[in-house]
Amino acid sequence: MNEVNPQPENGYTRIANELLEAIISYPFTKAELKLILLIIRKTYGWNRKKVSMSYGILSNLTYLNKRYIKKVIYKLIKDKVLTKEKDNKKNILGLNKRYHQWRLNIHTQKDTTGVSCRTLPGVLEDTPKGVLADTSILLNTERNRDKERFKETNPHSKFSFFKPKTQTLRKYSKQPIHIRELISLIS
Repeated sequence: MNEVNPQPENGYTRIANELLEAIISYPFTKAELKLILLIIRKTYGWNRKKVSMSYGILSNLTYLNKRYIKKVIYKLIKDKVLTKEKDNKKNILGLNKRYHQWRLNIHTQKDTTGVSCRTLPGVLEDTPKGVLADTSILLNTERNRDKERFKETNPHSKFSFFKPKTQTLRKYSKQPIHIRELISLIS
């Protein structure tokens, strides 16, 4: 029976703790994390900054579909987590070690039951239902104000509730946030 006994003498990947902590704190999906760790292994594990890999090789090493890998890599490049150069048919990929440039897209979910929220410094007391109770009150009052304004301008309109809202929490939450801002909010 072969015993597994990994030792640093048999090879290791050298990575800065600060970069590793940024990767840990960023909300990557499982596929994104697999690809990032693979690229770290193939670059920093061999003392390189970039590696030339095709989607087929990435697929074989991560057991992910090639098409899905293309989508995930495109998203990681768009979010400035990975860097990419094109060389003939292979992609030259690397990790952007300037993690403060990474973009974080926060999307609100319809079902928020079971979501825990940490109270930020400066907030004295949490509401019984958490942050969602306060935001729903704010959104409802804003919605009511919009309805009243629309009724004043168009008193005969039957569809006053279809008025587009100028700025809502959902619209605001889809804006990208840099990870440095997120870390400063948490710490």
